[in-house]
Amino acid sequence: MLSSVGAEDVWESMLDQLITDFHMYKEKVVENHYLISYLTSRLMEGKKALQETEKAWKKGDLTTDLFEFPNFTLPCKENCPVEQQMTENR
Repeated sequence: MLSSVGAEDVWESMLDQLITDFHMYKEKVVENHYLISYLTSRLMEGKKALQETEKAWKKGDLTTDLFEFPNFTLPCKENCPVEQQMTENR
């Protein structure tokens, strides 16, 4: 059997481990919140880019929104008609 002094050491060791684990958890929560908020904002930007591109596509145009989201650059900059892009790619 453990003496009362030995039992106190065990409890103190367990408490120290719980405190260490809690501090590591707090650090990870902050990192995870940052990552989740960053990914959420990027997905929202992507959704907006897709919606704007869909509107322009229905008018027969392309916008740079879709290409700026993943950081692609088109040589025609802001004025990119769909017909021109289709013929140049054939």
